[in-house]
Amino acid sequence: MAGIDSNTALMLHGNGEDGSTSIIDSSLSPKTVSVFDNAQIDEDESKFGGSSILFDGNGDYLTVPYNSKFNILDSLTSSKTVDFWVKHASPSGFESYLTYSVNENNYWYLLHRQGGYGFLFYARLNGNAIITPVTYCCEITDTLWHHVSICKVGASIGLYVDGNQVIILTLTATQSISGTLAIGKGLAADRYLNGHLDEIRIQGSNYFNAAPNVGLTDTISVPTEEYVALPAHGFSQGIIII
Repeated sequence: MAGIDSNTALMLHGNGEDGSTSIIDSSLSPKTVSVFDNAQIDEDESKFGGSSILFDGNGDYLTVPYNSKFNILDSLTSSKTVDFWVKHASPSGFESYLTYSVNENNYWYLLHRQGGYGFLFYARLNGNAIITPVTYCCEITDTLWHHVSICKVGASIGLYVDGNQVIILTLTATQSISGTLAIGKGLAADRYLNGHLDEIRIQGSNYFNAAPNVGLTDTISVPTEEYVALPAHGFSQGIIII
């Protein structure tokens, strides 16, 4: 399905040979992905494409250097989408998915906390919280694949799990920082992900046409296949794409 265009800041399919430590950014402006410890391509598990990225929960993570498009909270009026598939090996404690940070006072992150908590999306600027409320929701207790998405529409931010809105948040101030994106690693040393990630994407648009609301009634269409980039001009099965 389409999903890679000029608004795509990062696109990690997690495709490749089993055990490979070459993680490719398939956005239209590819960025360097650095691999740490034992993070690697794994053909034993995948949502799409025959493989995914494996993290063992003990020091495995990826980093992507600063890119202005990772500042998903830089406006009270813009739309942004972050989404991926996750399969936990065994949900336990704090497990981080994405952390964009300069230091412990300037960051945004998305993590999961086991033990009756669930997902948390949070951000600080100069030590001050810029997302309210601070709330957890919807704990994963199984080892199945789940689609997770953050959909920012103006100052409203919705967290969606398997297509269903489960949290509504409000952005109270803008954040534009020159940070590093970490995948599978949090700000604290004990918050590594133990599991697999697939189809990790950061998108500078409201890709799912989300409409997050306080009633938590919004839904989005869960992807059914890998994202692809369509040609800007040309022919595809007899259809002119313009």
